[in-house]
Amino acid sequence: MTSEKRDFSQAAATWDENPGRVKLARDIADSMIKNLTITSDMNVMDFGCGTGLLTVQLQPLVRSITGVDSSPECLMS
Repeated sequence: MTSEKRDFSQAAATWDENPGRVKLARDIADSMIKNLTITSDMNVMDFGCGTGLLTVQLQPLVRSITGVDSSPECLMS
């Protein structure tokens, strides 16, 4: 494992254009929906949300969802 930090500043602009990333987020959301009790009265936080691929999948199912990421560029994409 490397201790080098990855800089997502440049990658954020095109991150969601990768079909594999979009599918992975959908698969993770589907697994969460299947295995967790998610209700419309929940307030959720997505740590390391990146560009929000997972966040947007869960948003319609909960009261609110807050995305948190260390890369401002990801949050603004």
